[in-house]
Amino acid sequence: MMLILLNNGYVTQVDDADFKWLNARKWYAKMAAYTLYVCRSERINGVVHTIRMHRLITNCPDNMEVDHKDGDSFNNQRSNLEIVKKSENLFRRQCPLFRPNNH
Repeated sequence: MMLILLNNGYVTQVDDADFKWLNARKWYAKMAAYTLYVCRSERINGVVHTIRMHRLITNCPDNMEVDHKDGDSFNNQRSNLEIVKKSENLFRRQCPLFRPNNH
C-alpha cells in the first residue's frame, strides 16, 4: 500500500502497482453527495471534466457505481473497491451493517 498526497492536505491509499501511474498526476479532494472523493481535472476537447480516482482504477462503466467497501473514500486500493449497481450502492450507504466488510 502506498500513499498519494493530495494538493489540499489529504492523502489517499492506493495499491503499490497503481502508485506510479496515479501519482504522475495532481489529485485533490472534492465534495460530492456529502462525501469527499479523490479527483483530478482534465480538459477534453476544450471542456474540463472531473475524473474520480476510484472510477479510473476500476474502469467503471458509466451506468454503474464504485463502492468503497470500508466506507473510506480515501482508501482506493483495489481490494476496497467494488463495481455495483446504483441501487446496491444506495442500500449500502443507508444500511452500513450490510457492507461486505461487516459480514
